Amino acid sequence: CANDPARHIGVASIPLLWDVQQAVDAVRWCVDNGLKSVMIPTLWGDNDPYHHVKYDPFWEVCQELGVIVHFHSGPAPQPEYFGEQWPMEDLSDKLPGAMGIYVSEVMWWLYRPLTFMIWGGVFERFPRLKVVLTEGGTVFMLPPWLRLLDHNYFDVQFSAKLGDFRSHLSMSPGEYFQRNVAVGASCVPRADIELRNIIGIDKMMWGSDYPHPEGTWPHTQEYYLNTFAGIPEKDGRKILGENAIAWYGLDRARLQAVADRIGPSSAIFHATGEAA
Repeated sequence: CANDPARHIGVASIPLLWDVQQAVDAVRWCVDNGLKSVMIPTLWGDNDPYHHVKYDPFWEVCQELGVIVHFHSGPAPQPEYFGEQWPMEDLSDKLPGAMGIYVSEVMWWLYRPLTFMIWGGVFERFPRLKVVLTEGGTVFMLPPWLRLLDHNYFDVQFSAKLGDFRSHLSMSPGEYFQRNVAVGASCVPRADIELRNIIGIDKMMWGSDYPHPEGTWPHTQEYYLNTFAGIPEKDGRKILGENAIAWYGLDRARLQAVADRIGPSSAIFHATGEAA
C-alpha cells in the first residue's frame, strides 16, 4: 500500500485464535510498520469464541494503538453446504441447492462474532475498540438482527426464567453497535441505502468490490446514478467517502484531489431517472 497510502489501507490478517500473545505482538509489529487495521477469523471452529476473556489482551492492544479490527464475509461451515471434499469433489447431485443455501446464510456468519462480542462485554470493557464488517453488502439483515438483540436486552419479562444476563452491560446492544461498529457495504443496493437512518448514517461505507465480477466495475458510473439519485447529498457523501475518512482517519485533502479527478459528480444526487 506504500505506493499510494492516501488511497490504500493495509489490513493485516492475524490468526488470533491460536496464540493470543503472538497476535498482540503482531498488532504492535503492524503499527510499527505503518499498518493500522487487522482482520481476524470470522469463524472460530473448535477454538474459543470471541466472548472468552482470553482475547482481552488483543482487544486492549487494538484499542490502545487505534487499530481497527475487521471481519470479512465469505467464511461459513462449507462442508455443511457442499460436502467434506468440496471444491475437489462436486456433490451437487446429492446436495442440491447448496450454493443457494450458502448465499442465504453467509451474512449471518459475518454478524455472528459481534453477537458474541456485544453480549460478552467486549465493547463494555474496551469502549474505544473499533470493528468493521467488510463486504457486508446485504445490510438489510442488520436492522432485524439489532432489533432481536435489543429485544433480548430490554424485554426482561420475556426472558425472566433465564436469569440476569444484562447487568454487566451499561448500554443496549444497539448502542454498542452505533458506537463501536461500521459496515463496509460493498456494492450496496438502493434498497439498503434506504435503510441508512435505521442502521446509522455514519455506519455505512460504500465499496466497489473491484475487481470481483459481482462488483460495480466497469459500470460504476451507472451504478452511482441508479443507486444515489434522489438521496440527500449530505447522506450520499457520507456513504461514498466521508464515513471512511472519519472512521479510518484518512487524509481528506489528498483524497479530495483524487475525487476531483475520477470521482462522481454531485449531480448523481439530483438526477431523477435511471442511467440508460
